Amino acid sequence: MASTDVLILPHDPSWGRRFAAEAARLLTLLEGAVLSVHHVGSTAVPGLAAKPVLDLLLVTRSESALDGWRAAVEGLGYRWHGEAGIRGRRYLLLPGPDYDAVHVHAFPAGHPEIERHVLFRDYLLAHPRRAAAYGSLKRELARLHRSDRAAYTEAKTAFIRETEVLARGWSARRRPA
Repeated sequence: MASTDVLILPHDPSWGRRFAAEAARLLTLLEGAVLSVHHVGSTAVPGLAAKPVLDLLLVTRSESALDGWRAAVEGLGYRWHGEAGIRGRRYLLLPGPDYDAVHVHAFPAGHPEIERHVLFRDYLLAHPRRAAAYGSLKRELARLHRSDRAAYTEAKTAFIRETEVLARGWSARRRPA
Protein backbone atom coordinates (compact mmCIF):
# COMPACT_ATOMS: atom_id res chain seq x y z
CA MET A 1 0.00 0.00 0.00
CA ALA A 2 1.34 3.41 -0.93
CA SER A 3 1.77 5.91 1.90
CA THR A 4 -0.84 8.17 0.30
CA ASP A 5 -3.56 5.52 0.53
CA VAL A 6 -6.20 5.89 3.22
CA LEU A 7 -6.04 2.89 5.54
CA ILE A 8 -8.75 2.49 8.20
CA LEU A 9 -8.24 -0.30 10.72
CA PRO A 10 -10.35 -1.67 13.56
CA HIS A 11 -9.40 -0.17 16.92
CA ASP A 12 -6.14 -1.59 18.25
CA PRO A 13 -5.78 -1.65 22.06
CA SER A 14 -2.03 -1.12 21.65
CA TRP A 15 -2.69 2.44 20.48
CA GLY A 16 -3.22 3.58 24.07
CA ARG A 17 0.06 1.98 25.17
CA ARG A 18 1.90 3.49 22.21
CA PHE A 19 0.47 6.91 23.11
CA ALA A 20 1.67 6.56 26.72
CA ALA A 21 5.16 5.55 25.59
CA GLU A 22 5.45 8.38 23.06
CA ALA A 23 4.04 10.93 25.49
CA ALA A 24 6.60 9.86 28.10
CA ARG A 25 9.42 10.08 25.54
CA LEU A 26 8.42 13.63 24.56
CA LEU A 27 7.79 14.80 28.12
CA THR A 28 11.20 13.54 29.19
CA LEU A 29 12.87 15.40 26.34
CA LEU A 30 10.86 18.62 26.61
CA GLU A 31 11.19 19.00 30.39
CA GLY A 32 9.28 22.10 31.53
CA ALA A 33 8.12 23.31 28.12
CA VAL A 34 5.02 21.09 28.15
CA LEU A 35 2.23 21.46 30.71
CA SER A 36 0.20 18.42 29.64
CA VAL A 37 -0.26 15.92 26.85
CA HIS A 38 -3.52 14.48 25.53
CA HIS A 39 -4.28 11.50 23.31
CA VAL A 40 -6.73 12.89 20.74
CA GLY A 41 -8.03 11.72 17.40
CA SER A 42 -9.68 8.43 16.56
CA THR A 43 -7.00 6.20 18.09
CA ALA A 44 -7.95 7.68 21.49
CA VAL A 45 -11.49 6.25 21.32
CA PRO A 46 -11.75 2.53 22.12
CA GLY A 47 -13.76 0.68 19.49
CA LEU A 48 -13.43 3.42 16.88
CA ALA A 49 -11.92 2.45 13.53
CA ALA A 50 -9.00 4.71 12.64
CA LYS A 51 -5.98 5.35 10.50
CA PRO A 52 -3.01 3.82 12.38
CA VAL A 53 -1.77 7.29 13.34
CA LEU A 54 -1.47 8.54 16.91
CA ASP A 55 -2.46 12.15 17.50
CA LEU A 56 -0.84 13.78 20.51
CA LEU A 57 -1.83 17.22 21.67
CA LEU A 58 0.79 19.02 23.74
CA VAL A 59 -0.21 21.99 25.85
CA THR A 60 2.83 24.26 26.10
CA ARG A 61 3.78 27.20 28.32
CA SER A 62 3.84 29.60 25.36
CA GLU A 63 3.49 29.69 21.58
CA SER A 64 7.25 29.51 21.12
CA ALA A 65 7.95 27.08 24.00
CA LEU A 66 9.00 24.26 21.65
CA ASP A 67 11.00 26.34 19.19
CA GLY A 68 14.24 25.97 21.14
CA TRP A 69 13.73 22.21 21.20
CA ARG A 70 13.42 21.78 17.45
CA ALA A 71 16.80 20.07 16.93
CA ALA A 72 16.21 17.74 19.88
CA VAL A 73 12.73 16.78 18.64
CA GLU A 74 14.09 16.21 15.13
CA GLY A 75 16.74 14.03 16.78
CA LEU A 76 13.89 11.74 17.87
CA GLY A 77 12.92 11.38 14.20
CA TYR A 78 10.17 13.99 14.02
CA ARG A 79 9.73 16.29 11.05
CA TRP A 80 9.05 19.89 12.07
CA HIS A 81 6.28 21.65 10.12
CA GLY A 82 5.90 24.89 12.09
CA GLU A 83 2.36 26.24 12.34
CA ALA A 84 1.14 24.26 9.31
CA GLY A 85 -1.83 26.52 8.72
CA ILE A 86 -3.01 27.08 12.31
CA ARG A 87 -1.69 30.17 14.06
CA GLY A 88 0.05 29.32 17.31
CA ARG A 89 0.44 25.62 16.59
CA ARG A 90 3.65 23.66 16.25
CA TYR A 91 3.01 20.59 14.10
CA LEU A 92 5.36 17.60 14.10
CA LEU A 93 5.22 14.30 12.24
CA LEU A 94 7.01 11.08 13.14
CA PRO A 95 7.17 8.93 10.01
CA GLY A 96 6.34 5.25 10.14
CA PRO A 97 7.04 2.52 7.58
CA ASP A 98 3.85 3.11 5.55
CA TYR A 99 2.17 6.03 7.31
CA ASP A 100 3.10 8.90 9.57
CA ALA A 101 3.09 7.05 12.86
CA VAL A 102 2.59 10.06 15.13
CA HIS A 103 1.17 13.56 14.63
CA VAL A 104 1.94 16.09 17.36
CA HIS A 105 -0.16 19.23 17.63
CA ALA A 106 1.39 21.60 20.19
CA PHE A 107 -0.57 24.64 21.33
CA PRO A 108 0.03 27.23 24.03
CA ALA A 109 -2.20 26.97 27.11
CA GLY A 110 -5.55 28.62 26.44
CA HIS A 111 -5.50 28.13 22.65
CA PRO A 112 -9.04 27.31 21.43
CA GLU A 113 -7.84 24.30 19.41
CA ILE A 114 -7.03 22.49 22.66
CA GLU A 115 -10.63 22.50 23.82
CA ARG A 116 -11.91 21.63 20.33
CA HIS A 117 -9.74 18.51 20.05
CA VAL A 118 -10.27 17.31 23.62
CA LEU A 119 -14.01 17.97 23.57
CA PHE A 120 -14.45 16.08 20.27
CA ARG A 121 -12.63 13.08 21.78
CA ASP A 122 -14.57 13.26 25.05
CA TYR A 123 -17.89 13.48 23.21
CA LEU A 124 -17.12 10.37 21.17
CA LEU A 125 -16.03 8.55 24.33
CA ALA A 126 -19.34 9.45 26.01
CA HIS A 127 -21.50 8.74 22.94
CA PRO A 128 -20.66 5.30 21.51
CA ARG A 129 -23.37 5.46 18.83
CA ARG A 130 -21.92 8.70 17.48
CA ALA A 131 -18.45 7.12 17.54
CA ALA A 132 -19.76 4.06 15.69
CA ALA A 133 -21.39 6.29 13.07
CA TYR A 134 -18.09 8.10 12.64
CA GLY A 135 -16.27 4.80 12.22
CA SER A 136 -18.77 3.66 9.58
CA LEU A 137 -18.43 6.94 7.73
CA LYS A 138 -14.63 6.72 7.77
CA ARG A 139 -14.64 3.18 6.41
CA GLU A 140 -17.01 4.19 3.60
CA LEU A 141 -15.01 7.32 2.76
CA ALA A 142 -11.76 5.34 2.77
CA ARG A 143 -13.34 2.97 0.25
CA LEU A 144 -14.48 5.88 -1.93
CA HIS A 145 -11.28 7.94 -1.61
CA ARG A 146 -8.67 5.24 -1.04
CA SER A 147 -5.93 7.02 -3.00
CA ASP A 148 -6.86 10.60 -2.12
CA ARG A 149 -6.20 11.59 1.50
CA ALA A 150 -7.28 15.18 0.89
CA ALA A 151 -10.68 14.11 -0.51
CA TYR A 152 -11.12 11.66 2.37
CA THR A 153 -10.39 14.38 4.92
CA GLU A 154 -12.67 16.90 3.22
CA ALA A 155 -15.51 14.39 3.05
CA LYS A 156 -15.38 13.93 6.86
CA THR A 157 -15.57 17.66 7.58
CA ALA A 158 -19.36 18.04 7.80
CA PHE A 159 -19.66 15.14 10.25
CA ILE A 160 -16.82 16.50 12.37
CA ARG A 161 -18.28 20.04 12.47
CA GLU A 162 -21.71 18.68 13.38
CA THR A 163 -20.16 16.59 16.16
CA GLU A 164 -18.26 19.62 17.44
CA VAL A 165 -21.55 21.54 17.75
CA LEU A 166 -23.12 18.61 19.61
CA ALA A 167 -20.05 18.37 21.83
CA ARG A 168 -20.14 22.06 22.77
CA GLY A 169 -23.83 21.78 23.72
CA TRP A 170 -23.14 18.60 25.69
CA SER A 171 -20.26 20.25 27.51
CA ALA A 172 -22.29 23.37 28.31
CA ARG A 173 -25.07 21.22 29.82
CA ARG A 174 -22.54 19.39 32.01
CA ARG A 175 -21.04 22.55 33.52
CA PRO A 176 -22.43 23.64 36.88
CA ALA A 177 -24.63 26.73 36.69
